[in-house]
Amino acid sequence: MAVGRVDIDSLLPDRTSISRRVGEIAEDLKARFLPDVRNALKTRSCAFDADMWTDKYVQNNYLCVTSQFINENWEMQSYVLTTSEFPADQKKDNINIRQLLEKELKESLGIPKKLVAQSTFVTDEGSNMIAALRNYERLSCTNHNLATVLRHTLDEDALKICAPVIQRSLQVCRSVVGYIKRSGSCKLLSLS
Repeated sequence: MAVGRVDIDSLLPDRTSISRRVGEIAEDLKARFLPDVRNALKTRSCAFDADMWTDKYVQNNYLCVTSQFINENWEMQSYVLTTSEFPADQKKDNINIRQLLEKELKESLGIPKKLVAQSTFVTDEGSNMIAALRNYERLSCTNHNLATVLRHTLDEDALKICAPVIQRSLQVCRSVVGYIKRSGSCKLLSLS
């Protein structure tokens, strides 16, 4: 047990060591699950989810690809295959998205273009993503669609006009929840 001053460098590993180790762990995991993904692709029972997002601190753009399939034991399998930083000097247009997507699947993961070509992609309704996957089978993500519907349906201004009673009820509920949180009464509730 250390007493007194302790050098932080002796307790925490260097960030490059952590980064290197995370990379090693990722490669090990990929080596374990990629054969299952390739097998599911060969039997045409695998779909890819493709989504783009931006981190809120540095504003870097990323493309993430996930595989979804049911294995031979009828268990749902989901693996994040790759998360790639989208080049900052490129537009997020359909051509650049498709090129990065195909490059990551083929070069980084070793998935043959033939298997990718016969796969289904699930994406949001972004026009750039729809255009990028024009040559592939593509389905719209139900969760994205539902979130869009709810965002438009529960829009404060629209509710004031179309459903003022519902809008007022939501306001009252927000006020009650806010009061309970601010007053510390949350801990008195059996359910949150």
